[in-house]
Amino acid sequence: MNKLSQELVDRISHFLARDDLKIALLVSRKFQYATERSSGVFACFAFTNHDSKEREDFLATFSGRRFRYLRRVEIHTRFPALEPRKLEPTRRVKKMKKRTPSPQPEPGSCRESLKDLKEKDEVFTDQLAKAFEAIKTVEDARDERISGLRLTIFTPTRQVHNCYCDHRRYSS
Repeated sequence: MNKLSQELVDRISHFLARDDLKIALLVSRKFQYATERSSGVFACFAFTNHDSKEREDFLATFSGRRFRYLRRVEIHTRFPALEPRKLEPTRRVKKMKKRTPSPQPEPGSCRESLKDLKEKDEVFTDQLAKAFEAIKTVEDARDERISGLRLTIFTPTRQVHNCYCDHRRYSS
């Protein structure tokens, strides 16, 4: 198997079914490289959690030869959940039970305050910065740039309590 040229091994791997590609990984180094490329498993990476573990996974996966297989990076952004504030229970006569008030939206809940917008801007910027730092770290480790990389940044979403308008889910 070691006498076959890499081009021939690449061509053979291109025609293998997914299950056969898994087996071909173990044949030789040449087949391992070819099957990793042909399978497309390392062609895309999605940043969704924006935590250090995800960044470490990206660096571990793409710092080596798999760097060349990367074609798409997706950055899924999100904002912290929007929960209503709780009202303080009103005091009643001792014999009456205390009622737990239902959650109420804040006044002017259809509009975001300047403070809210700045907070969302910081969260969004931080998520993008972490993803770009990881990509830059991999490029610097390889001392080459990813050619033909397609970057997709998804519109930020958030979980919104049903007492708010639906348009609060997305930021304009």
